[in-house]
Amino acid sequence: MKIVFLDFDGPIIPTRVFAMNPGLLLEEPCRTSGALINEVLRRADAKLVVSSTWRKQGLEDCKVVLRKANIDLSRLHFWWRTEDLYPLSREDEIARWVKERGGGDRGNEFIAIDDMPLYKLESKHRVQCSSDNGFLFEHYLEACEKLHVSPFNKPNPI
Repeated sequence: MKIVFLDFDGPIIPTRVFAMNPGLLLEEPCRTSGALINEVLRRADAKLVVSSTWRKQGLEDCKVVLRKANIDLSRLHFWWRTEDLYPLSREDEIARWVKERGGGDRGNEFIAIDDMPLYKLESKHRVQCSSDNGFLFEHYLEACEKLHVSPFNKPNPI
């Protein structure tokens, strides 16, 4: 099973959203970034795990943000979040989740979408976007490549 770990602030809630829409609430994500992430999930047949600090708010609050971001809630993994292992890093939390729940030979097929560098993870597992612009098309292409799926539909033969 392929897994996508997702941070919220930055990837789906970039600062540009607030610059373009003064007065928005913090839980107003970029629907385009969310739709691109949703397409990665669909193409890779992947499950989503929340690695964002938003996970501390609880499942229902996370679902609200994901729904507003155009992300299919059926993609949420049964173990939908990483554990809070403070003072360990987010990379450590992701590594622990993968070790404990990744399962089987394919348990290491994952990416982490974040605006932090996550240098403790191998580069094949990192998709870093900017906190200002969020998850963009270039990140979509990178995520598809790292999950070994085509980013485009194959043309129909004529």
